[in-house]
Amino acid sequence: MNSEQLLKIILDRFDKVDQRFNEVDHQFKEVLTRLDSIGESQQEDVRGTLQLISKKVDGIRVDVDYLSEDRETRYKNK
Repeated sequence: MNSEQLLKIILDRFDKVDQRFNEVDHQFKEVLTRLDSIGESQQEDVRGTLQLISKKVDGIRVDVDYLSEDRETRYKNK
């Protein structure tokens, strides 16, 4: 085998490695994109849950204020 043939074999192998690397890089980017999407979705879920909790807490505060006022009114009328 002469040096030109060896060089061609080496270059072919490097091309295959480079091609495989590009494929893996593309797959890795797809995985990162999916992870970002999952992260954003989870953040939206958390935001929605926090909003629901906030509404419930606000409702409880209103109820407590109402009951406190009602209680004060009853004691004043006695």
